[in-house]
Amino acid sequence: MKKSIFFVCTVFLTFPFGVDGQDLLSSQVPATILALFEKEFAKATDVDWEKEGELYKVDFEIKRRIDVEVWYDADGTLVRQEEEWKKSKLPAAVDKSITAEFPDHKIEDVYKITENDKV
Repeated sequence: MKKSIFFVCTVFLTFPFGVDGQDLLSSQVPATILALFEKEFAKATDVDWEKEGELYKVDFEIKRRIDVEVWYDADGTLVRQEEEWKKSKLPAAVDKSITAEFPDHKIEDVYKITENDKV
């Protein structure tokens, strides 16, 4: 029993928490990236920055509590944007296709993802 507890404690202490990304203060974000973000999303609220690998990720809200995530590379190029959508914003053809393919399922979360200029 003592060996099991020791093993579990060792595992938790060995692996760092938050391996997804490193939280950053806005003052730790390169000035070019911060300026581009503030210009593009001037009305953003509840802004949180992280560094994930070589990318800077910012989580924030716009308008009526719409969640958005944006990733910038070190040069300030916006490489990915993920925006929470309402189901009503889905194109009719997409909604119809999903309903036909998965009739016993319910759509709960909808996101518009733009990556490298492709939606």
